[in-house]
Amino acid sequence: MNQNRDVRISQLVLVIQVAVIGSLAVVDAVNHAAVKKATEAIVQRKVIALRKAIVRRKA
Repeated sequence: MNQNRDVRISQLVLVIQVAVIGSLAVVDAVNHAAVKKATEAIVQRKVIALRKAIVRRKA
């Protein structure tokens, strides 16, 4: 039950993060490097979270 809730929360957080990145891109396309760094950071966090979830499932 908690695992399903965690997955839903994770999905909602990802949607919000993507929306923020989209807003950054629209507001100032000149700051492409900032958007790229933000995207990379979010993807890295998501990968880490997914790896932790996989390890928890195996345990």
